[in-house]
Amino acid sequence: MKKILLVDDEKSFIDIIQILLQKNGYDIIVACDGEEALVKVRSEHPDLVLLDLIMPKMDGFTFAKTLRAANDIPWIPVIVFTTQATEVEKQKAEKIGVQGYLMKSDINAHALRDKIEEFIGRG
Repeated sequence: MKKILLVDDEKSFIDIIQILLQKNGYDIIVACDGEEALVKVRSEHPDLVLLDLIMPKMDGFTFAKTLRAANDIPWIPVIVFTTQATEVEKQKAEKIGVQGYLMKSDINAHALRDKIEEFIGRG
């Protein structure tokens, strides 16, 4: 079963996305901030990271930069889902190695599943 690390500090959003992804056959690991996500990447070895950008302790940008700079972590695709929609934010995310960018307000089951399958296939 493919593992997805879901990183967000909004419990209600996590609950919805977790249920949706589990129905599609993915094993979901949850982290509430970038610091916790780095620990879970190293211990759980997810196939993909779904990442919010605005979080306490360590934001999504810092997490993604740290992930890409770490020599002890293999390459993992990162898809950002956020309320940030500016071109500057998108370009910044691309520069630090983010592969996908989804708006939280636009997320639906099909779009999310299709974006995930683009990188890791079906659950």
